[in-house]
Amino acid sequence: MSLLTGRLRDQWHGMSRSGTLGRLFGHAPGPVLEMHPQDLQRRQWRDGDLVQVRSRRGSAVLPVQGSESVAPAQAFVATHWGPEFWAAPACRASMH
Repeated sequence: MSLLTGRLRDQWHGMSRSGTLGRLFGHAPGPVLEMHPQDLQRRQWRDGDLVQVRSRRGSAVLPVQGSESVAPAQAFVATHWGPEFWAAPACRASMH
């Protein structure tokens, strides 16, 4: 499984300017691990299940969400969430 990271639609400034505007996050209430629905089914996971994501930089526990926008055998996590959304700074650092 390949872990992809990037920005959500409204995170285009890396939170430097838009991070204080709560209305920009109306479409995404918090960080999630997006995976193709077939991968969720194969692992017997459901939307909202908490899963651990590991990279060479660390790990994070996130809710999983099925998404057709992610190819099979790939997972996506948006990186630009402020500290109020992460349980520990190490979790955020693991995704950068």
